[in-house]
Amino acid sequence: MKIVNKIKYQTVFKIGILNSFGILIRLFTGILSAKAIAVFIGPSGMALMGNFRNVMASIEGIASFGFPNGIVKYVSEYKEDHKKINSLFSTVLIFVSAILIFAVLLFAFFSQWLNHYIFGDQFSFSFLFVVMAFAFPLQVLNGIFVAVLNGLGYFKKVIYLNIAGNVLGVTATVLLLLVAELRGALLGMVISPALLFFLSWYWVKKEVKFELKTVDKQWLYPLFSFSIMALFTTLCTPAVYFYVRRLIIQYCGLEQAGYWEAMQRLSGFYMLFISTLISIYFLPKLSACRSGNEAKQYIKIYQQFILPVFAIGIVVFYIFRNQTTTLFLDRSFLPLSDYLFWQLIGDFLKAFALIYGIMFYSYRLVIPYLITESISFLLFYGLSFYWISSEGITGVTKAHSVVYLVYSIILLIYFSRYFNKHFPQPDKL
Repeated sequence: MKIVNKIKYQTVFKIGILNSFGILIRLFTGILSAKAIAVFIGPSGMALMGNFRNVMASIEGIASFGFPNGIVKYVSEYKEDHKKINSLFSTVLIFVSAILIFAVLLFAFFSQWLNHYIFGDQFSFSFLFVVMAFAFPLQVLNGIFVAVLNGLGYFKKVIYLNIAGNVLGVTATVLLLLVAELRGALLGMVISPALLFFLSWYWVKKEVKFELKTVDKQWLYPLFSFSIMALFTTLCTPAVYFYVRRLIIQYCGLEQAGYWEAMQRLSGFYMLFISTLISIYFLPKLSACRSGNEAKQYIKIYQQFILPVFAIGIVVFYIFRNQTTTLFLDRSFLPLSDYLFWQLIGDFLKAFALIYGIMFYSYRLVIPYLITESISFLLFYGLSFYWISSEGITGVTKAHSVVYLVYSIILLIYFSRYFNKHFPQPDKL
């Protein structure tokens, strides 16, 4: 058992090192992108980009029908059974392709309405949605192909794809930003994810000999379970952030909303270390676990190896917050460093909870997932609404911390009981 655990630690270490390299590339490209955005379009433009990013995430989640996490789970379970993988892949591609037809029509015929809803009457960016009608299907299919590679255990290829995506993204964003400022930056957000389709499709074609035959009904019910979970979060997360951003604009102004959006970008940079490692390594591993004790071993590895490193990282980040803000963004964004304390506390608690949260997908626990996510969304918006009028952005970051403290406690209690009931063992979770 000790030898097995040692091998697991070594594997996590190797993947962690490669993942960290990928994150450094993303950080470097993120610095260039955020710096260019901060200098050329400022906090107000960043707030508009945040709205657009949230809406894009929602639409992508709807179009992929929340299948990627289900694909990771079932491909990791049946990766030795090529017939089942082929059947699963065929079902997903045919089903998603039908949804993409509706998405293309939506972008093409409702571009003016979408522009008004996202950007208001001050800006005319309806051309973005016409471009999305062509680029978006490639972006969604790329996400499905990446999920297949992840489920098959090709962690390195997934990380290489992330690196390629970051390089393409910053190149497109900066070049188009220089040419057309805010319009160009928004256009770069649309086209860069679609370009990765060709690389992921090439790798999947080499590894999976698939044929598009028909929709296999045996996959629909289990996949729809993942769809419910993924679509719920995909729709609610951007929506909650969208309306919290509106609260900030209402009570504090557009510039303050830009500071908050910039803080989310900074948070996104260091959270990459955790989120990518969980999705690339721990999700497929936990999905393939056949016993509760085996799952506990991976949780233990995460808590003993990953979380302490992350904690040290965010402490260093906080100590050098002014320098980091200037490096990543611009001196005009220095006021946001005053709000980082509660954001960092909340992000650490979020990192702690993520390993438990991913087990909702590993064990396909739909109802508990929906309940806990609903509590977190309602609590975040409610506390933000309560505190923002008196404390401004600080109130929003406090809400973020309280939400993930409550969320972590709920998940600890729930999964302790779940493991004791379904996998009774003398050791504790």
